[in-house]
Order: sequence, then structure tokens, then C-alpha cells
Amino acid sequence: MDTAKRRRAAFAGSLLAVCIGAACAGAAAAQASLQLFSAADQQVVGVGQPFRLAVDVLASPGGADEDAAVARALDALALAYDAGALEEVRRETPAPVRDTVEGRAVVRRSLRVVLRARRPGALAAPAVRLRYAGRDYAAEGPPLYAYTAPRGLYEAGRAVLPVVAEAEVDGRRRLSTGSGFLVAPDAVATSYHVLIDARRVRLELPGGRTLRTGRAWVLDPVRDVAILYVDPRAVREAGLTPLAVAPVGGPAALASDSAVFTYGWPRGIQRSTAGRLFPAHTLRDVNPVWVSSNPLLPGDSGGPLLDGQGRVLGVIASGTLQQGPGGLREYACFAMDLRPALAALRTARAP
Repeated sequence: MDTAKRRRAAFAGSLLAVCIGAACAGAAAAQASLQLFSAADQQVVGVGQPFRLAVDVLASPGGADEDAAVARALDALALAYDAGALEEVRRETPAPVRDTVEGRAVVRRSLRVVLRARRPGALAAPAVRLRYAGRDYAAEGPPLYAYTAPRGLYEAGRAVLPVVAEAEVDGRRRLSTGSGFLVAPDAVATSYHVLIDARRVRLELPGGRTLRTGRAWVLDPVRDVAILYVDPRAVREAGLTPLAVAPVGGPAALASDSAVFTYGWPRGIQRSTAGRLFPAHTLRDVNPVWVSSNPLLPGDSGGPLLDGQGRVLGVIASGTLQQGPGGLREYACFAMDLRPALAALRTARAP
């Protein structure tokens, strides 16, 4: 169920609890049938980068005077936040939307407040205060986290390549797409599941040159990690530098509120995401598994999860999306430990 449907369903449920009859008139009815919601479109934001706080008011439609009173209350809505941490850029007011929920008419009025973070670190979300018909309404969003992107993040993206695995299943050609990244001039790390049943793999270098390989240095299906051989001459000619790997220490060496980043090629377009690192998790005998709040798309698998210095923490294996309280989207990104595969790579190269 999407956010709008959840909000409408919640509002409809509240209306069922409202008293019925002539006694429920005037201000009392307005007080009982108005609901206030607030949520940021991002929970991890870049310092100086705009993000939106969505404020929605659901109300039963009244006469013209009552509708105007709700609109005025929303226009006068107050935000409480630390001015040293956040600044308001502008406000946007979409047109009201009229709808019917379980046979009852409702009107949704919205306000979009564009904000910017002034400093990195954990931030309190703005508290929303609205006064209508002599009653105070309040809503608070989840905490925010602001980050400053590492200087080497753009350069790290050059070492992340789109991966296309060509397989033949039941006589039919099948393509599987993902991402990979250079860990050595002749080695690209990716997810094992991207390569299942593959006979050939294509990688595209910056500038459009295509590399093909049918050779793997390491295949680790338990950890869902693979390292492929690539022609080091083509890598040098493209001016690419392998990514550095974060030092030994695992998730415990990072603060649980650290900002982490991904790079990948979903739908053939390169993009980076930012998220927060969650406490360390384990997956059976595989340890560690990094879990973060980065939003992923199909095609991100095999890309790197990077720390605040642009170093590789792990190989992205999968991601999830669920609806949290109030319809808020909650993401989880899972990245597998790369170091055992790198140790196997050194062994494979040994004479």
C-alpha cells in the first residue's frame, strides 16, 4: 500500500470514531476530522543540498468558510528546528485534492517546505505545529542525518562498471545485468548471483569501449562475491584506478550513524546513493554483512558500498523496501565482505 492510500485509510478509520448526529457540528466536528502528517523525502541528506518536508492535512470538506480556514491555518503553519543545523529555502503549495474514502468525502491540502542542512551529523527533523479552530496540532518526522560527500567519491565512480552476463538457458539467450568495480588493474569484483550460468561477461569502460571476459579469478557463492579477470592494458589505457579497500575491522570499526555510499548502474545509468550504516549484522557463518539504509534499484548488485573516505566496505548483494509507520519508506542495503575473495585472489595469482 502506498503512502497516500495509508494516509487515506488512517483518516477514514478516525472518521468512524467521530460522534454522529447534530451534536457533532461546528468547531467540534472540524477538530475531530482534521489530521496532520509530516515526512521528509530523504532521511540522509547532503550538506547544502535541498530536500523536501511534506506536510499534509486531511479534513472533511465543510463550507467555503471552513475550507478557507483550513487553508489559512496551513499557510500560517510553524516549523520548529535548530537554525544552526537547518535553513528553510522556500515553501510550495500544491492544489488541494478532493477524494472519497470508504464513502466519505475528504480534502487533502499540502505544503512542501524545501530545506537545506547547514552542518553534518545527526539532526532533529523539523517539528510541525498547526493551529485550527482553537486547537493545536503537531507532527514530527523521523531524525535526519546530514553528510559531506567524500572528495574522492566522483573518482571512485569511474572505477565502477556496468556488467552484462550472457547465459544460455533451454536454448535461449539470457542477459543478467549488474555492476562491478576494479579491485586491481586486472580484476573486477561483482556479485556471484549476477554471473549464474554465464558463459561470457561484458563490461563497458568509460568512453564506450567494451571488454569481454570468460575467466574468473574467484567465485564465492556462499558470500555472493566473484572476481573476474579483465585485460589490464585496456584498464590502463582508460586511465582507471582500482578502488581501495577499507582496513580490517569490519562494521564495528565504524560508528553506527556513519554515512555510507553506493555506486551502480541500474537501468544502464550510473548513480550514487547515500545512506546510514546500521549496527553490524551476521548472516549464518558469513561475517560481516554490512547493512545500511541506501535505496537500491535492480542493477546495483555487484557495486561497492563505500565508507566516508571512498573506500570499499563490501559488495552489494541485495536491497529491500518496506513501508514503515505512517507510510514512510524504509530501505535496507546488504553488502558482503570482500576480503575473503581478495585473499583467494592472491592465492590464485601465486606461482
